[in-house]
Amino acid sequence: MANLNVQKMWLLTTQNHAYAKIGSTYAMALAEKINACLEFDQELVDELHKIHGGMWYGMGLSEHIGFKNWCEEECQYPVVHTFLPGNKDRLIVTIPGTGAHSEGYPWTRRELSLPAFLDPRVSEGAIELTTGCDKKISFRIECDAKYLQVTPSSGTVDPRTRKLIKIKLDRTKLPKKGSAAAKKNEPAKITVRFGADAFAEVKVPLTEESPEYIAILAENFAENIPGKAGAFEVIPDYNRGMSAMKAYPQDVEFKNRGDAPKLSYLVDVPKAGKYTLRLMTNPSNPPTREPKILFGVSVNDGKEKKVNMIPDGFAVGDNQLIWKQGVLDNIRITEVGLDLKEGKNTIGISAISPNFVLVKLVLFEQGKAPMDSYNGPAENYLV
Repeated sequence: MANLNVQKMWLLTTQNHAYAKIGSTYAMALAEKINACLEFDQELVDELHKIHGGMWYGMGLSEHIGFKNWCEEECQYPVVHTFLPGNKDRLIVTIPGTGAHSEGYPWTRRELSLPAFLDPRVSEGAIELTTGCDKKISFRIECDAKYLQVTPSSGTVDPRTRKLIKIKLDRTKLPKKGSAAAKKNEPAKITVRFGADAFAEVKVPLTEESPEYIAILAENFAENIPGKAGAFEVIPDYNRGMSAMKAYPQDVEFKNRGDAPKLSYLVDVPKAGKYTLRLMTNPSNPPTREPKILFGVSVNDGKEKKVNMIPDGFAVGDNQLIWKQGVLDNIRITEVGLDLKEGKNTIGISAISPNFVLVKLVLFEQGKAPMDSYNGPAENYLV
């Protein structure tokens, strides 16, 4: 229970920072919840000290929250963000999971996009409303597409709360292929209005000609090709809910041609050019004194490139920042440049050094990395 309470506290802290950054009063409600977690932690410590007549008294007095190092030195409780809300009416329209938001006023109005329905398996998305002031704000919503249902279409948002507007897509009501509406191929538009001249427009695209990135969980390979000396196997729930692919035997170096197991992934890119492949792997230490953990990367039928996932300056021990961050994140990121042709390409990943574990692949056009997020962007839908 104590561990789950601390995890909840840090999740709330991340949300508190995100809402405070856009001036949403919901940050204050989250601040209160964080403080409640800290109070509950102290209650658990007090209860621990009373067990068996105080047998464990003092055990809970050690630092146990906010470790930045392997020991308690420099540990820190959450930094909670609060602020003075605006005086005038302010409604903040947000697309959950994207960081995109708009208050709808003329000078700073941003056109938003709801990407949920780009995945053909998805039939429900959401828009989030919060306030940037300590006033109750009324709103009304308009939609120009019969195949979208908006619930609720009007109402109020109280300060320090959030209201989710559900957007449901009925694909049976979409324009028929070949019709004038289908050929026009313009995304539907949802307009959130409040006050006299404030409104936020949200586009709802159903197709995406050029995705910003391609993200693939390692287990969603196109082909798993065993080698003469080993094979890849799935490790379920390896890293914060994500599975991984590990090369076995884990203590073997695959030196000779044909010995190494290989995973292949199919990607479809809109144009030929230079791309960056970001591989997320386990943060293993090198198996020898040499600072190397090698794996192979190939494109289509091209020559395999050997890549070292151990960065320059890596060392194990106190005050070694690269090693420490890998332990905290339970992930290591290695980037490889690739030349891809327009359309379908096959990317091959081979194990070479012992203890190679692949978690996720993220591909994007060189210089156009996706927005930073913990453990990388969400996986694209699979075709």
